[in-house]
Amino acid sequence: DTSATPPATIPLNQGSVDTPEIYTYWIRAFKDGLNPSDIVKLTFRVYPEKAGTLAPTLDAGNYRDNQTLKLTLKDAAPAAAIVYTITQTADGSEPAEPADPTQDTSASGSTAYTATGIALNAPTPPLASDLPNIFIVKARAFAAGKFPGDILRLRYEIRAPKVDPVVIEHEPGDTFGRTLLKLSSPTPGVEIRYMLTDDGSEPAEPVQGAEPGGSDIYTARIPIKPDALNQPKTFRIKARAFKTGFLPSDAAPENIQLNVAVSQIAIGGHGGLDQYGSRSYNSVFLVVNDGTLWGIGDNQYGQLGNGATIREITQTSGGTTSVIKKPLSTVLSRVKNTDGSIFNDVKLAAVGGDFTAVLKNDGSVWTFGRNEYGQLGDGTTTDRLNPVKVRDSGITSIAAGKDHLVVVDTAGRAYAAGRNTFGQLGNNSTTDSANFVQMRLPFGVARKFVKASAGWYHTLVLDDRGGAWAAGKNSTPPNGAAGTLGVGTTNNEKQLKPVKGPEHVVGIGSLGNVKDIWGFGMNSVFLMKNGEIRASGSNAGSQLARTRSIGQAAVSSAFAIRLGQGDSEGNLTAAITNADKLPTGAHGDYFIAYIDKNGRLNGAGIGSDVFPSPAVANAGLTIPFSKTDQFSNAVSFSMAEQAFSILQTADGKIWVGAGSAPLPGIRFAFRASRFQEYNPLR
Repeated sequence: DTSATPPATIPLNQGSVDTPEIYTYWIRAFKDGLNPSDIVKLTFRVYPEKAGTLAPTLDAGNYRDNQTLKLTLKDAAPAAAIVYTITQTADGSEPAEPADPTQDTSASGSTAYTATGIALNAPTPPLASDLPNIFIVKARAFAAGKFPGDILRLRYEIRAPKVDPVVIEHEPGDTFGRTLLKLSSPTPGVEIRYMLTDDGSEPAEPVQGAEPGGSDIYTARIPIKPDALNQPKTFRIKARAFKTGFLPSDAAPENIQLNVAVSQIAIGGHGGLDQYGSRSYNSVFLVVNDGTLWGIGDNQYGQLGNGATIREITQTSGGTTSVIKKPLSTVLSRVKNTDGSIFNDVKLAAVGGDFTAVLKNDGSVWTFGRNEYGQLGDGTTTDRLNPVKVRDSGITSIAAGKDHLVVVDTAGRAYAAGRNTFGQLGNNSTTDSANFVQMRLPFGVARKFVKASAGWYHTLVLDDRGGAWAAGKNSTPPNGAAGTLGVGTTNNEKQLKPVKGPEHVVGIGSLGNVKDIWGFGMNSVFLMKNGEIRASGSNAGSQLARTRSIGQAAVSSAFAIRLGQGDSEGNLTAAITNADKLPTGAHGDYFIAYIDKNGRLNGAGIGSDVFPSPAVANAGLTIPFSKTDQFSNAVSFSMAEQAFSILQTADGKIWVGAGSAPLPGIRFAFRASRFQEYNPLR
């Protein structure tokens, strides 16, 4: 264009469907007095509009089970049509390019796309392997007068449907020490098969059918447990799920190691008859390393904390079936919350006459069982069949007497609740209290307490200076139990008084260097830091290691006297110097025991049942202290009424010396000569 004013636009029109229109321009600018500009060359290829762009509803990739591919058109020209070619291949071969449907498509094998989509089917089981069907799809859009759309290429691997893997869950069982394995699959309607070993060996692959060593069909939760306490056991399981028309799931392997250990044993209870005329038994609790608490034995008032009191036993005699009610559990049961959930996080337990107290790791206190005197400390006198929280936090020590409960908090204060007939609550009163009351010291005295212990009707507390304090019942005539508290008198004390030794007989000073305390029955026992044992109170069974003859009045002590070897007159000739631990529990009479630094159990008094030993099996009376050679690794010892004692060794085993223990498989003849092992996992 040589006109002075060039056009504003230059039209570039499209060519035919098959070929573009090509435009080439040389452009230069001119002006008088100036050299012409450089020449600009422009070439344009103008194609017709495309038929449209394809979009798949199923992304290329790997899939399980039959799939349907559908295609949609974006920016489609009017009356655009989709044509595709497809190949199912094992060697990666490509399908031909889709051809124009207005032309001969026989060579390319093109197919007109319909709204039903393109079927991509999986292999049909049964299959020897998990190989896929491979599909390659090429698709293109065509429209009259339009350039064909870009070719869309998609590759798919379609495998047979496969069952989802088995999920293995662990659930706590209601039988002591057992874990339940729950097997499930997200795929509905499956059959689950599993192989389980308990010797550490690799389990075989689970299969269907009756092949040799075939796997078990899962129908209900699988119980597993170790064989003995404190002995880890490894279980290995493989599980697969099967379903008709599906590939089996992958095997779900899992190694499970179980180790059940008892961290504390607590016992309590009392003798006599229950309301059904049956003999009452003790209650035994095991604190387990998973923080749960299990109980067995007397449950007349719900002191086992399992939500029940009476166990119904069906008996048939002479063709007549009857139901007998017994407040006794002969099977360990788990303590549960009111809603049935598991009561856990237990640190230790203390068992009273017919009630139980528990200290949790968070410092809270929970109680259950009999509450006649308010001994549960919940502000009521209502019996509780499940644990109720009575202290929120901050408690470090608990102790249970027959009908009263004592706790010590982190500030060093001692509180008590329950029966107070003899002043055992130590609050300068004899009025029972269903709420905790603070125990009182003499006027002007301040101490920080670190531990509490309780006998039937008296209370002991230990301060951080090594001093011992006592309150409650101090005399039980006519059986010679005078001076239980060890405070130098035989009067009941309504507030805490310092424990004294004979060297303080004139009233000056009090016992010091006390390492541990143990209140039980009608005695108070003190472990000294130098390994000595001191005790006060009853000597009815010669438990103070003083000799007595049949019919002779027992000589009790109102002071904490040294125990050990003595002469025929009851004079001390050699004090104990290697004591290491005291027993636990408020119950039992006529027998004092301790564990020495060599791990041996020593005892004095009437102990033929609580202290099985060949040395005392025939006589029944041990004077002075005797030791059993059955153990050299004892770590704890507890006693209760009805000649019942229980011991734990460093290897985690539990041993019982009893005639009336409520433990399955434990039956003793009177004056047995050895402790019998109790394995709660059997």
